[in-house]
Amino acid sequence: MTTNARRGKDAERRLAKLVGGHRNPNTGAAAADVETDVFCFELKSRRTWPGWLVRAIGQARSAGERTGKTPIVVLEHRVQGHGQRLYCFMESDWLDWHGAGNGG
Repeated sequence: MTTNARRGKDAERRLAKLVGGHRNPNTGAAAADVETDVFCFELKSRRTWPGWLVRAIGQARSAGERTGKTPIVVLEHRVQGHGQRLYCFMESDWLDWHGAGNGG
């Protein structure tokens, strides 16, 4: 097994344990990497994040610290005047909201 494949599977196992879910094996069928009763997770494990994303996270965390609120980075994809948005926040904030290993 390649190093990247091993790293990805290990990351999926850690995520499943953390959120109290189960890891779906890669069978070629369309399935989430990890599932709980409420959530399905698609995990993308990378060695580095793009610089612009790191800066956006820093800005959100700084604002969250100043205001005592949960920082969220919103990524918008605009197509023909319509936007789709992806809401991202740090694992520590997820755990504050959902707790470790309780399945959401």
